[in-house]
Amino acid sequence: EVNETPDRIQQDIIILRVWIRQQPHLRARTDVDFLIAFLRRCRYSLEETKRRIDRYFTHYNLFPEIMNNRCVIALENDHASLAGICEIIDLEGVNSDKMRRFDRVLFRRWWNWLYNCSPLKVKEMYIINMPKDIQGTVMFLYNVLSMQVNYPIRVLKNSEELIEHIGKDSLPEEYGGTNGHLGECVAYMEDLLNSYRGYFEQDVNYGTIEELRPGEIATYEADECNEEQAQRAANVSTIQTWIGKSPHLKAPTDEQLILAFLRRCRFSQEETKRRIDNYYSLRSVFPEVLGSRQVDEALLTQLQRGIHGPRVIISQFRNIDAKKSNPREAFKLVFIMLELLALECDNASISGVVWVADARDVTMEQMLQYDPFLLKKAFALVDQCIPLRFFAVHKKSEDLYQHLPRDAMTIEYGGTNGYQAEAVDYWRQKLQDNKEYLAKDAQYGTNERLRVGLSSAWANGELDGMSGSFRKLDLD
Repeated sequence: EVNETPDRIQQDIIILRVWIRQQPHLRARTDVDFLIAFLRRCRYSLEETKRRIDRYFTHYNLFPEIMNNRCVIALENDHASLAGICEIIDLEGVNSDKMRRFDRVLFRRWWNWLYNCSPLKVKEMYIINMPKDIQGTVMFLYNVLSMQVNYPIRVLKNSEELIEHIGKDSLPEEYGGTNGHLGECVAYMEDLLNSYRGYFEQDVNYGTIEELRPGEIATYEADECNEEQAQRAANVSTIQTWIGKSPHLKAPTDEQLILAFLRRCRFSQEETKRRIDNYYSLRSVFPEVLGSRQVDEALLTQLQRGIHGPRVIISQFRNIDAKKSNPREAFKLVFIMLELLALECDNASISGVVWVADARDVTMEQMLQYDPFLLKKAFALVDQCIPLRFFAVHKKSEDLYQHLPRDAMTIEYGGTNGYQAEAVDYWRQKLQDNKEYLAKDAQYGTNERLRVGLSSAWANGELDGMSGSFRKLDLD
């Protein structure tokens, strides 16, 4: 379950302690039980454990409202750190008024911490007793979360259905189970928290000092992308050979583009092959965005609508005539620019992309132009195909500069990185410079009749309708 070998636990603990001491920016615990919990969560991958520990203590600065009061289950319960946890969300009594008061920023931070930082692995999540008046909101959250996690999220009507999935011996009597009362569980957790009072009081000593974090691009290559420069050429060559031997696949073998895909997949050869195959397979079912990549006036006019700069992308909706706007052309421009970033900007392929969506003055007429099928294909392209990672998506708000430095934003947004018009001119010229490269794109894609083995998910029509990666909700 966790790839644990008793003989190597002590050695792994020593390696992690030495690594923590060598990080100038990191103030982290080195307790044995604490480190073992992280090792188990990462199935004893030392590199993944280091990344998760770093993210965990980075959240002390980003998420103090939660990190000041945390769960002790990872320290106290071996079964939880070995087998993981099951999350049950009971929405009985929740109405639309309560949902409106829900802090979306807080939820996003909590979700990021749970998925990327916590030493415990969530194995399943259940949502029960959902009132009718909040079904729309819950459906939206459900679809978004389902695409981001690798464990099942199930929406059930009541506790009777929950018992069918979990069993009575895992639930309290209030939910039809046989495992005691909720009051006993609350009392147990109160006693447990009190017993760890001193442990938590020491937490003021931990966190990160971002000014001391090593910032060289070579460090990011190793930490973020699992990249070894000595093996880079061999990895690129392997992918180039595979492309040449795949009869169904017509893909460029440009070294920089393949390197971007390898970095996106943390140099996993098989994952890189899947992503490249997905990217070019999707062209046949998403031609309105991925086809006909001619740099013409219809495409260039989209630059006035808000894409900006390498690494940080700003998307605006204001000052747009809804009767003349074309979401498909806008998406086409976005994905062309993302590919050019992957080709020419190491920071983008190594450190990823941050997206800032400025929804000021957006109208319902504009939003209705973005049909769900177009959005679904775009999400699939971002999630499973393109060679860049999205590290964050921000709605422009007053707290934007808690997440981004001012030198990453334009002067119009209170930053110091030039004017938006300069960025538009830069990208207009960049598109013109790559006009020939983009014109060659018509020759690339896949021929599913020549594919060896199973056909791709796209060719099987999984993007038709609203099936596929969007999971279904059974609503009354």
